[in-house]
Amino acid sequence: MTIPKEILDATLTNDLIIFVGSGFSKPLGYLDWNQLANKAIDEFKTDYPNVVRLKQCLAEDTLDEILVFDALHRINATKINKIIEDENNIDIHLNMLSNHKLLWEISSRIITTNYDKALESSKPKYAIPTICHDYKHAVANNFAKPQWLYHIHGRVDDISNCVIFTKNYVELYNDRNPAVTQLKTILQNKTILFIGFSMKDRYVSNLLENLNIIFGNSNNNKRFILLSKVETLPFTYLRKLEIPDYNKIPEFLQELNDSKNRHPQSPVRITRYLRRRCRSFEKGSEQFNQLLSYLLQEPVSDTPEEIEKLTKQFELLNDYEKCILNAALFENLGQIEKMIDKLACATFSGNQELSRILYLAIGLEKIDLIKDALKHLDKIINTPRENEVILSAKFNRNVCYEKINEYDKVRYEDYIDNETILYFTNEKIKDKAIANELIVCHKTKKDFKYQVLLNEELENSLKGSPKSYCKALINYLTYKNESISKDKYDEIYMLSKSMSNNSRVTMLCEIFKKLDDDTQNLIKEEVLIQLEKIVANRTSFATNKHIQELKKYIDDKNYN
Repeated sequence: MTIPKEILDATLTNDLIIFVGSGFSKPLGYLDWNQLANKAIDEFKTDYPNVVRLKQCLAEDTLDEILVFDALHRINATKINKIIEDENNIDIHLNMLSNHKLLWEISSRIITTNYDKALESSKPKYAIPTICHDYKHAVANNFAKPQWLYHIHGRVDDISNCVIFTKNYVELYNDRNPAVTQLKTILQNKTILFIGFSMKDRYVSNLLENLNIIFGNSNNNKRFILLSKVETLPFTYLRKLEIPDYNKIPEFLQELNDSKNRHPQSPVRITRYLRRRCRSFEKGSEQFNQLLSYLLQEPVSDTPEEIEKLTKQFELLNDYEKCILNAALFENLGQIEKMIDKLACATFSGNQELSRILYLAIGLEKIDLIKDALKHLDKIINTPRENEVILSAKFNRNVCYEKINEYDKVRYEDYIDNETILYFTNEKIKDKAIANELIVCHKTKKDFKYQVLLNEELENSLKGSPKSYCKALINYLTYKNESISKDKYDEIYMLSKSMSNNSRVTMLCEIFKKLDDDTQNLIKEEVLIQLEKIVANRTSFATNKHIQELKKYIDDKNYN
């Protein structure tokens, strides 16, 4: 069968998300919902004879499976939980998981409504985080990684927290539920393939109705569902991908994987764009101003002794100053989740509050929660005044729009002539705009019009900010599709030694991907050795994201 271009393109850029339903696990011996409901009734009827009426209601379609489970839960909650747990915890031999392993070859990001652990058992050897709807912050943090498995309804080893009964579905599929908000943000522009669902199954029909809360208001037309020829699809947020019958699903997956592997665009280069954001804050005491400038510009050692020595200097400062400094320390160390937590649990007034919101928005944007970041930036921008913090919020809103490919809203050109120098980082907004405009030009295939200004920006940044210089230079090489020369490598490598570990990881990963010439293999080996030294004892969100992407790049290039 013909594979839609959108799906194939998404596999080549690791941008396909596979959404797996219960039908995909049925060949392994798991019961479908109707079978499970009938088995539960049979096990209840010895002690509770009247439940046989539920079987008749189920057969006549006067009750669906979820309502049957609700009724059994009211009779004996422990018993129904145990039945569902046992039926989703059967022993599966690894030889039976070939189709599940095939899913992982096609995509490293999978969502499933299933409670069973077949997808865990078939995962590749490298670490792929497994997350559930009730993990709160872990959902957002792990979604930004290039690999994950998301049990949207929970899984069998924690059956009490699974989404099984009506009240669970009402709680989960609710516009006020943070998990739904996160899913809307993360999945809004993604290509998604639904597999293992049948419209003949009443449970599936109800489930897809619930998912309409997440997908229904988006204009994304890159969501596909595999259905048999005779089935009708009543939901406009999905596109039907027709197969002769469900026994042909393995053939479809094999064809998709073969197409991915032989496609001329593969292997795929992953490009980590090096964005420059504006950080502005309400000034405070002289000690606060000096410490914040240091944290925003200089690398901090992550040894406990060094961190304790630094944080002791925060103790006598006011709450606003302590909050911002702690957040800046976490950002410096690459611990973006902790940075967000520190900023999210505080509140101030006036310009101090605007500064907190701006910094929080930067953290949210860094882990790709763009919708949340934009919401906070708009709070600042709608304030009826004008200062450096508000100017920075307007600039950073462009970063958010660029990341979600809404280029019609991106206006870095408006800042090309802006000579404002940010107080705490001593950087010109103009220079940031030039570096970020390169990203937009590369992504949209536009001509870059500011070569002369770029040369000036590189010269100024080289004198004042090695990190800014390296980011602008690497963005320019990306725009030009040029490999990096030995001289430029040596220059960037030496400059990176003055950066934080997280910034060094970013630079070295990008350097590696620009050493395409086989004669530069010795330099590649040197870069990998340096990366291994830096990340030996680090597990930060940002560092892991870069390292995982580099591993994927190396695998795709078959580099040994």
